[in-house]
Amino acid sequence: MATEIERSKLFDLSVDLLAVADTEGNFVEVNHAWKEILGWEPEDLLSDTFLSFVHPDDIDATVKQIEKQKTSGTTVQQFVNRYRCKDGSYRWLEWTASAEIDGFIYAIARDKTDHKRIEQERDRFFDISIDLLVIANTDGTFRKVNERWTEVLGWEQSELVNRPFFDFVHPDDIEPTLVELEREKRGERVTKFVNRYRCKDNSYLYLEWTTQPEPDGTIYAVARDITRRKLAEQAIMQSVERYQSVIETANDGFWVIDIHGNILEVNDSYCRLSGYTREELLQMHISEIDANETREDTLTHIKEIVNKKNVLFETRHRHKNGTLWDAEISTSYSDIEGGRFFVFIRDIRERKFNEQIANLRDGLSKIVYQGEMDNIMRVALDIAESITQSQIGFYHFVEKDQKTLSLQVWSSNTLKNMCHSEGEEMHYPIDQAGIWVDCIHQGKPIIHNDYEALDHKKGMPEGHPELVREITVPIFRDGLIVAVAGLGNKQIEYSNWDLNVLERIADVAYDFIERKQSEMQIEHMAYYDALTGLPNRTLFSERMAKAMSQCSHTERVLAVCYLDLDGFKTVNDEHGHDVGDELLISLAKRMMNILREGDTLARLGGDEFVILLNNLKEGKESESFLTRAIERIQKPFMVKGYRLLISASIGVTIFPDDDSTADTLLRHADQAMYKAKADPDIDYHMYDLIEEQEIRSKRQMLDQFKQALERDELVLHYQPRIDLFSGEVVSLEALIRWQHPDKGLLMPAQFLPNIEGTPEELQMDEWVVKQALEQLNQRVDQDTAIPLSINISPHHIQQGNFSEYLTDQLTHYPDGIAQNLELEVLETAAIHDIEHVAKMMNSCSKLGVSFSLDDFGTGYSSLTHFHRLPINVLKIDQNFVRSMIDDVNNLDIVKGVVHLSKALQRPVVAEGVENIELGLILLYLGCQYAQGYGIARPMPIEAFDDWLIEWKRERLWHRLHDQEELNSDDIELKIAVYSHRRWLESVEQYIETNGNTAPPSLDSGQSTFSHWYYGMGVARYGNRPAYAFLLPKHLHTHEVAASLIKLVDNGEQKEAKELLGSLATASDSLLDILTKLSTQ
Repeated sequence: MATEIERSKLFDLSVDLLAVADTEGNFVEVNHAWKEILGWEPEDLLSDTFLSFVHPDDIDATVKQIEKQKTSGTTVQQFVNRYRCKDGSYRWLEWTASAEIDGFIYAIARDKTDHKRIEQERDRFFDISIDLLVIANTDGTFRKVNERWTEVLGWEQSELVNRPFFDFVHPDDIEPTLVELEREKRGERVTKFVNRYRCKDNSYLYLEWTTQPEPDGTIYAVARDITRRKLAEQAIMQSVERYQSVIETANDGFWVIDIHGNILEVNDSYCRLSGYTREELLQMHISEIDANETREDTLTHIKEIVNKKNVLFETRHRHKNGTLWDAEISTSYSDIEGGRFFVFIRDIRERKFNEQIANLRDGLSKIVYQGEMDNIMRVALDIAESITQSQIGFYHFVEKDQKTLSLQVWSSNTLKNMCHSEGEEMHYPIDQAGIWVDCIHQGKPIIHNDYEALDHKKGMPEGHPELVREITVPIFRDGLIVAVAGLGNKQIEYSNWDLNVLERIADVAYDFIERKQSEMQIEHMAYYDALTGLPNRTLFSERMAKAMSQCSHTERVLAVCYLDLDGFKTVNDEHGHDVGDELLISLAKRMMNILREGDTLARLGGDEFVILLNNLKEGKESESFLTRAIERIQKPFMVKGYRLLISASIGVTIFPDDDSTADTLLRHADQAMYKAKADPDIDYHMYDLIEEQEIRSKRQMLDQFKQALERDELVLHYQPRIDLFSGEVVSLEALIRWQHPDKGLLMPAQFLPNIEGTPEELQMDEWVVKQALEQLNQRVDQDTAIPLSINISPHHIQQGNFSEYLTDQLTHYPDGIAQNLELEVLETAAIHDIEHVAKMMNSCSKLGVSFSLDDFGTGYSSLTHFHRLPINVLKIDQNFVRSMIDDVNNLDIVKGVVHLSKALQRPVVAEGVENIELGLILLYLGCQYAQGYGIARPMPIEAFDDWLIEWKRERLWHRLHDQEELNSDDIELKIAVYSHRRWLESVEQYIETNGNTAPPSLDSGQSTFSHWYYGMGVARYGNRPAYAFLLPKHLHTHEVAASLIKLVDNGEQKEAKELLGSLATASDSLLDILTKLSTQ
């Protein structure tokens, strides 16, 4: 009884599925594991047959196993089928069942579902692998293969299983394969073993094997078809052999390198490039040659190349003599023979040198416009020294007589370490110079590699290093030697390569020297009189402005003396212009001898001169000079054998007694000169009468203006300011107008100068402030608010109560009005009394008001002053903007202000934008805001809203930003094109109106296009083929224009109009080239 209880407990506690069934297949007893694993209650199972729970696909096999067990009477072991769970799913069960005992069958089932899933996944992986998979015995017999064998070699799986492995190995590969099999029998893992394997069609494929033997005698193997790779390797080796003779005779160097960076093969060309013998190179690692890499760097680089297969890069190789040379490396990798690199090495020194020449040109272009001429030569020498690894460099001029040197420049290294520059600009006879002028004597480049061996050496001056070797080259222009350049003391001998380097760099440098000389000549022409060498009107004006500024800060005065010769016309008429010119030159020299330091004598033209006497204690001090001047002028002149007598009339005005502008001072002196000329009893006259007349005229205008204030005749017109990028209106400027009862609408220039500095000017400003605030308030109420700027006079700014007045006015309006108000102040006014003005402006800023600096570029404010003022916006004077296409100087000013505004992080507004071309150029230059007649004329406020509606439909101005971005050089090109087109329009207008418009300039050398051509044009586009055709096309266009204008002037207007097409054709040809340059 106890035994039966223990059996029952064991039956129920078993984790396996236990069952007892009768011979009819009905369950008699089951344990609890059936519920745990399949979910069936015992009564569920006992009520049905065994087979009713078996998967339909497994019933036949199950029945066979039962019949087998019945007939044989043996125990059935490890029979597997799928059994249904209570939830309808199936699980794999592995059965062990006894033979029939006493009419019952005893069975044990174990859940094999997870094991079966793993087995199925393994079989699925085995079948889908792209590699050839094998399970074999250690005797070389196949146990199992995957389907890939059929796809790759053509054998069915059944044709391979139980067949010996060696039945399929190529006869020549059996022996090495046996060796690998022995290793496997010893338990060693085999990787990347290659042999040839027979396909079903009796061809052979190369297979690469990886095997893993197991302790139970099973060998797992993976094979991969590498036939293509093998054939490629063989092809590469055949190619190497085939092209070996080509490689050996190529100009480029060639290496074969192993995976570790050792040189295995090298051609003769590389031996020549490197200076090493073939035997030496075959003993070297490439890190010993590559100057840019250590051995560790090289090995890292090798790994990168293995991954990329083909690589192109640049480096520097070390020559046997220690010098470095630029090399371009093209390498490809193959894993044949453990890994091989096939490397071509190209000498790219010439290409690198050309790049350095191009960079040199770019650098020298900047120096031409920013630095001294000596800097051009020194930069060129420093580069030549670096390339040739020299230690000495010089660049000297040869004078026109071809007998004298002008010692000019030494390299930075020479000056720093060995020499001094005391000899610069010293003149030195060529026949006294040493070997370094041999190139001048022989007229060709010279190499001296052994200075000591030269018989005609003369030794070196004190402070100069001992010379070991040198190269020198002459620079020719128009058949004459104009300069000589030299390098010295390279550690090894100089070669023709070094000579070529120096020759090209020296010649490029001289091109830029000539440009600099031309620039200096042009600058001299711009500021000095060509005949006498005296300052001209431009330079005189600059000096006078500076002197006036100095007077403003001191108690000193200056005298402006306008001098006109008496009797000069007679000299010209009687003796000719040559004698007259010589007389003017002699006069200039005589007058210069009596000037004090700081005084200026300038020639305005003809026989008119002007003298600036600076730093006088008082005006009377000028009278002693005037007396001496007249005495000197009246002394006889001896010119070309003629004894000439002349005199002079001088008009004088004193600043600041005559507190006028520079131009007005000059005009007053001129007027005074005519007074002196009209009175035979005086030689000079001090200005006074005309000034009084102007004061009376000013007083009359002032009286009328007072009445205008009383009668409310002043009005404001509003001019929009737009954002050039979007075309949107960003603000309005309120501009004063005088609705005169008799003269109509007067512009500010017609009355403001006459009220300047008066109480009426202050009243006008206050009226403008009130009107502006009222207008702002109205638009706020109408929800159409837009920022508004007004002009405040200098006089008002300098008053102490302006900020208080503005504060009081703002109290009458809602908060926030001030934020929409901008006050425009003149640059000159802002710096007049910087302390007071800064205080006033800061007070206004605290109210929310912003400031713009008007007419920026016309004054002399410094950045120091600027940063003391709360300036929010800069405005470029309209005179610069209007003429910037035709006046290069004004263009430079506009560019300068825009660049300065960016540096100061302030927006800039351009005034005077008369057309869309100007708007586009300003946008190119970086100016975002603009106003002017091309956008809108000032208008009454009543007209603004209607204008704004129409403006929003104006697409052209709203799409300026669609233009392509240009760099500064291309902007210059665009301006040159616009300038040319405007010139062409003026020519066509002159012809169409039969000469009744202003005649256009026919001087091609003075045009904006010409300035661009010789400046930015040659710097940016000079190396392009199309550039060479520009100048002939430009000159031809001017020649055609000149011929047509001549026809008009001769009364042949009809013929000129008929030939207008030829002018258009010539111009179109020029513009086509310019368009190509701008789009390349």
